[in-house]
Amino acid sequence: MTQTLNSNLNEIRKYNNALAEKISNINNLSNSIMLCETKKKEPNLLFNNIPIHSDLGAENEAKEIYEATPDSPEIIHVIYGLGLGYLFKEFCEKSKGKVILFEPDLEMLKAVFEIVDYKKELSSPNVKIATTIEELKEIFTEQCILDSKVKLHFLNFHKQLYGEKLQEFSQELSTIYSIVLTNKKFYKDYSYNFLLSTLSEFFLKSNNIPLNKLRNKFKDLPAVVISAGPTLMKNIETLKKIQNKVIIICVGTALKTLNKHNIPPDFVAIIERMNTANQIAGCDTKNINLITEGYTNRYLQRIEFKNKFISYSNEIAANKWAATTIGENQLEYETKGTVSYSALNSARIMGCNPIILLGQDLAYTDGKCYADDSAYSSLRLVTDPNTKKTQIISDDITAYGKTLIANHTNASEEDYKKEGEIKLKNLNESLVFVKGQNGELLPTEKGYAMFIEYFKDFALKYKNETRLINASIGGAMIDGYETIPLEKIADEFSIEKNNIEEVLSNIPHHIDRKKISEKLLIEISNIESLKAFLEQGQVHIKNCKRELQRSKMLTPNVNKYLKNALNNYIDIMNKFTSQNILLESICIFEQENVSSVLKKNAKSHDLKSLNEAVNALENFFGNNINNIVKIEKLLRVSQLEFQEGKLIGEIKI
Repeated sequence: MTQTLNSNLNEIRKYNNALAEKISNINNLSNSIMLCETKKKEPNLLFNNIPIHSDLGAENEAKEIYEATPDSPEIIHVIYGLGLGYLFKEFCEKSKGKVILFEPDLEMLKAVFEIVDYKKELSSPNVKIATTIEELKEIFTEQCILDSKVKLHFLNFHKQLYGEKLQEFSQELSTIYSIVLTNKKFYKDYSYNFLLSTLSEFFLKSNNIPLNKLRNKFKDLPAVVISAGPTLMKNIETLKKIQNKVIIICVGTALKTLNKHNIPPDFVAIIERMNTANQIAGCDTKNINLITEGYTNRYLQRIEFKNKFISYSNEIAANKWAATTIGENQLEYETKGTVSYSALNSARIMGCNPIILLGQDLAYTDGKCYADDSAYSSLRLVTDPNTKKTQIISDDITAYGKTLIANHTNASEEDYKKEGEIKLKNLNESLVFVKGQNGELLPTEKGYAMFIEYFKDFALKYKNETRLINASIGGAMIDGYETIPLEKIADEFSIEKNNIEEVLSNIPHHIDRKKISEKLLIEISNIESLKAFLEQGQVHIKNCKRELQRSKMLTPNVNKYLKNALNNYIDIMNKFTSQNILLESICIFEQENVSSVLKKNAKSHDLKSLNEAVNALENFFGNNINNIVKIEKLLRVSQLEFQEGKLIGEIKI
């Protein structure tokens, strides 16, 4: 290994040791990569006798590409292909945003890193290298912020030689960007709500058995993961025949369908933060095992199941706090925001193989949106013969609304109808088309289109260790899964799942109530300190607002009060939210608003800008004080419950 190569790889090792090792371990090149020169006597590369950089000037070529693109701190520049690195170096040196080099050819990286020292560029925290889509997703998840934009750059060489691959990569990049940004916005906007739900019935949730206790307990037993897509009904009879030979994991919306056809699942997965009790109303759950999340609505803690298993998906900050507080780890828990993915990943953790998707249409087929008798079975897809416009309708909008609002809310029939109409309107506004299994276009909603990408990701990660089958015949195409009808593989399953009861009855689970109680006391102390800072900031900003309304200009007093309020805000960000995940979950939404307003008005001192800044800070302090009061109440109740080892009653907030 040359000193130059080692220097470059050492920088990559800091964030991706596996990639550095893969590059290091390449011994022979399968392609011809040779040095040559441009007409300007600049070093150039010949790849299989084709020059990578412009023969008229490699540096000018890179400079022209950079100057032709917008640049700002919010932009993530993705460079496709390294070559000798002229374009990569140009963006590393000049761009205001982040730079990601995507080079799928490991041999190219090895050859160039042996002769060109990029230690300076690679040592920047804003510069990363990816060689696979999976690596690219991880980098995006880490570096993408809510204001991020993405620009793709490449040389003419890559466009001419890899035009089709480049186009596919561009589409993948757009999908990755959309998914990461959507997820970040969702989790930031609802971070506090997730925390509130996590703390509700926290004592009872802590007694749920961590899902990792089932790791490989059903190794090499086949599993059928059931969702409520229309194709589920086509497989009911086959499912009946094999139900004693496969582990059945269904999502909450499919439970009523299985219940009607006397197919009791081994597990039901329900992760929704909202109360979805109506989805499973009327179903006997006493002999079913529950899979849930730390943030799942508390109503499930009051319903009887055979066992309750809990996972703490790593996408949610509140889950990280809960797992740390209870003393559990998050391992590979993921939901991607969809219960079907949670069920699929649960089957993998249990060691099931193969894993079969059923009713996982991720599209609307045969005019149906969901399986008969499922929670949302009243929805249908119709096409106007005159306008050819496709839309979703409900045969009973009030009944549909009842599946969205829990019974205990005391909602009226009109409330149910209104809720159903709002949801239906949102569904129709999000209609898109995706590729079916025969290449046809199928209608679906944007959320399901995104879920397809999540399931594809799952296959990329795990298909080498687990056989993945999609038996939802007629639904959307999900790459990475064998598309096989259930009846064609049913004969493969001959072993009875006789030991399930024995496995589930011997799972030890113990929590240290005293230790958890002590941790909660610390959190209560942190909450009290944060509240004091917020209240102090609220006083300063109210004084500032009153003075500003009186003077209508930036007076010394306005400046003094505003400065004091800003200092409180900065102290909160530095001393609290950046150091404590629970406190970060409380303040994170308003923090984004304040940061955006302050950044926008940083150099303005006109009355409008001042009012915007003052109002943003006023909302930050006021809203977070209200949030703190609710969280503090739940923490105090939970702490007392862990201390006493018993419930002290249902809490209203």
